[in-house]
Amino acid sequence: MLISFLLNNMKIKNIEVIPLSYIRELPFPFTRSFAIIKVEIDNGIIGFGESSDCYGHTTPLVIKQIVDEELSRHLIGENPLEIPRIVQKIKNIIFRTSGFSSLVIQALSGIEIALWDILGKVKNEPIYKLLGEYRDRIKLYAAGTIVFDKTPEWHLEFYKKHFELEFNTIKLRIGNNFKWDLEFVQSIRKLFGDDIDIIVDGKYNYTFASAVKMANKLSKCDILYFEEPIPPYNIDNLSNLTALSKVPIAYGEQTYTIHGFRDLISRRAADVIQPDATIAGGLLECQKIGTMAEAWNIPVSPHSGGLTAIGIAANLHHCASIANFTVLEYDSVSYQPLRDELLKTPIVSLDRVKDGCLEVPKGPGLGIDVDESVFAKYPYKPRGPINVPNYGFPHI
Repeated sequence: MLISFLLNNMKIKNIEVIPLSYIRELPFPFTRSFAIIKVEIDNGIIGFGESSDCYGHTTPLVIKQIVDEELSRHLIGENPLEIPRIVQKIKNIIFRTSGFSSLVIQALSGIEIALWDILGKVKNEPIYKLLGEYRDRIKLYAAGTIVFDKTPEWHLEFYKKHFELEFNTIKLRIGNNFKWDLEFVQSIRKLFGDDIDIIVDGKYNYTFASAVKMANKLSKCDILYFEEPIPPYNIDNLSNLTALSKVPIAYGEQTYTIHGFRDLISRRAADVIQPDATIAGGLLECQKIGTMAEAWNIPVSPHSGGLTAIGIAANLHHCASIANFTVLEYDSVSYQPLRDELLKTPIVSLDRVKDGCLEVPKGPGLGIDVDESVFAKYPYKPRGPINVPNYGFPHI
């Protein structure tokens, strides 16, 4: 009776957004920023989550404002264990004013992950066991970086450590010009051989016509899928591209909630979907998305772009708890201090990869032990101008 009383009377005491950043040198010096969410309940248990918009978070101070000004007032005093009810309550409230737009869902994603972290700690179970376990080791692919002035041999060296750890899937980023992009992929395929699966990321750099042309040229390079060659805001274009392409088309890293993915799937606008628990609405939302995709026989290859160890851990639990998972993104740039230094035991770092896989953390909740003293080493600093102004916009 006492245990039941305590569980039923837990309350959220405080929600804090912690903006962080560091300077990364590759592919050029720039500031990468992040939005960590810390939820504390009245008995002292703390849960961590992360909000992302693509790679870390471009505007963590906006996430902080959304949480401080709007979301917290609806969450303080709630029982943190009642996750589906709480999340639906917040969705109902925010839809009236903001819809299911990107920033509010990103903020909610980080909070929802933190609540699962708390629930797992209370029940002394890892999240993937609570959601339903399909696997406990997650296959990774090594995601490359934006460099248009390097040779294929440079890329072979770039991926050398990953091949030593038995990664057999990589992602190339294109968006320079049509001729260069095609020759680059062709050269990488020839140099790397047929045993390596290749994903090609177009990142909105193409028009509809050039994307169709490139997709069909890439079919001769035996690629795994072509990711986001055109912007996602015209779903008719996505549907037509998917129908005309000779290679699978992947979308979803900037799609929100089960409703956004319903449209991608039902309109046949993607052959592969890429939800991210830190973006799409959280862990339970991503499980719903995975189940919906399963009904349509669509594989799930989750996005996980350059996150801290917290967001990486969340996506590992996401991948473990859906039936139709294929392979998870893993940023292959070596300098990632908030991946490698943030945990007291760095269990999601590259040197923990074995046979191209990471184990899902087995401890309670997210299964990670965050070293909060590291936050002070990487305080938030605003980003400067981008050095590749055409990248990410249709110009090819």
